[in-house]
Amino acid sequence: MSIDWSAFISALLGTTIPGLFVSVLLLWLNNRSSKSIETYKNELSSRLTEVQHVLAKEGTKSKLWHERRVEALIEIYGAFASYLRFLRNMLYVPGSRGSMDPYFEFRETLDKNLLFLDDDLGKFINTLSGELLLFWNWAMSQKREPGITDDEVQKRLDFEIPGVLERLRVRINEYADPDYRRAPSARRPNTPVEREPRSRASRFPPRLRRSGGPSPGTLGLNRLEEIYAI
Repeated sequence: MSIDWSAFISALLGTTIPGLFVSVLLLWLNNRSSKSIETYKNELSSRLTEVQHVLAKEGTKSKLWHERRVEALIEIYGAFASYLRFLRNMLYVPGSRGSMDPYFEFRETLDKNLLFLDDDLGKFINTLSGELLLFWNWAMSQKREPGITDDEVQKRLDFEIPGVLERLRVRINEYADPDYRRAPSARRPNTPVEREPRSRASRFPPRLRRSGGPSPGTLGLNRLEEIYAI
């Protein structure tokens, strides 16, 4: 049996060798691609670790700064409480004398802690302290009778000035407690209470209402409105 070597070589060159070359090429490309993917994965893992480290560091700094800000607000609240006592002791009874140290200590406490507050809180604190300073200057310029006379200064010290501390308390709670605004009792000072609308007949005293007969909305209602100036 004779072998047709020319046909054999032709078939070998036409199919086997190109197929082998293609297989070797694919293996080389796959190996190279695997190495590239592994390198990319290592680089991505390294970058992810760096980002996590930076975020953890920033989170720690933010947490520490927030805690320091809350401490500053608590100290500021105490300074306002002490200063309101100072104002009452010095201004309630005309001619009262005492040390002015609480005023300067109040201002020093604010200046020391304003560093830790954001712009909004800082402006709010300065507004409250400015209101108290204006009140001090106004009270010192008033001509007052000695003793407890229920004059305008004493009235403001009794009713208006304590509200400064309440406004500060609400603002601190709104900042420090995210759930404070959603609480049913969380209302800003001097917020008007909504009332349900009343019927016209319910505006009159009980003795003027009638259990039977025509409604007050016909003949007598206009006259009753004139009497009671409704």
